[in-house]
Amino acid sequence: MSSQPKARSAKATVFTGLPCNYMIREVPDPKGLVLLLHGWLQSGSYIFSKFEPLIPPEFTVLAMNALFPIPGRGEGHSRMGYSWYFYDSKKDEYSVGREPALTYLMGLIQQLGLEEVPKTLIGYSQGGYLAPFVAQRLPAVKQVIGVACEYLVEELEGELPFRVDAIHGAEDDVVSPALAQASFEKLQSRGVKGKFHLVEGVQHKITAPLQEKLQLVLAGLV
Repeated sequence: MSSQPKARSAKATVFTGLPCNYMIREVPDPKGLVLLLHGWLQSGSYIFSKFEPLIPPEFTVLAMNALFPIPGRGEGHSRMGYSWYFYDSKKDEYSVGREPALTYLMGLIQQLGLEEVPKTLIGYSQGGYLAPFVAQRLPAVKQVIGVACEYLVEELEGELPFRVDAIHGAEDDVVSPALAQASFEKLQSRGVKGKFHLVEGVQHKITAPLQEKLQLVLAGLV
């Protein structure tokens, strides 16, 4: 009698021809590329609408949907949000880590021929957590700006040869301003240049005061 076949749970890394939807403002002979990384359950078009008008016209601006779609419902209608990765805070572990998103992002930038263009990365919330990891993989990154996020200093290995700034709402009820500032100070202790900007009266939302502060940071005025 033959033995009973055994079943097992397994995990593999595979890559297929996934579609990639994005928003882009193209500029002939751009001074640089500003890459926008949206937050959890947001989209490239959403973050583009909030931040693109703040960016000087001589820059190309790119915002893509994250790799993983998450269907949901808004007020009386369906909507699609996206996630860059999946982290279980209760278990303190990633069910899907950052690597697929990093490969996905780099693939689009290479396809668009933007690898060697000087870059600024702006990440909001989950996109801000991801931004320095993206910056480590890309050439010619000059600046990372994390908005409403912490920096995962313990997971950031190796050099950070670019400026890192942070913008955070003083009333943020999702990502603690105190923890965000503490993580930023840990980066500074590693010799990373930059500044932490606390915006009074702002919660975990993209509002006019947050946008105004970002515009000043981009212009190097604060």
